[in-house]
Amino acid sequence: MPCRAQNSSSSRVADADRRDAAKLRAIADAQTAGRIRPGDPFDVLALVIAMSMAWSPVSNVYSATADEPPDHHTRRRTLLHETVTRALTPTPEPSN
Repeated sequence: MPCRAQNSSSSRVADADRRDAAKLRAIADAQTAGRIRPGDPFDVLALVIAMSMAWSPVSNVYSATADEPPDHHTRRRTLLHETVTRALTPTPEPSN
């Protein structure tokens, strides 16, 4: 599996075919059903993962810990959920 430190011909860090196939299929199915906006399913997955890591131990912004008050975690989860929903929900076609 390629990693960031290796010089690889692939620009993907993860082996999507092996590890994320079910997630990518679920995203594609949701896109076909009109529940998620169109786009490359891998790009959608990468965007959601990147957003979810905003407060993770690997974050380059802020690393949350289990020692923080539970309401901080709840607030962040709510913000993440609302942001992902807004970003990925298809925009209705304007009616004329």
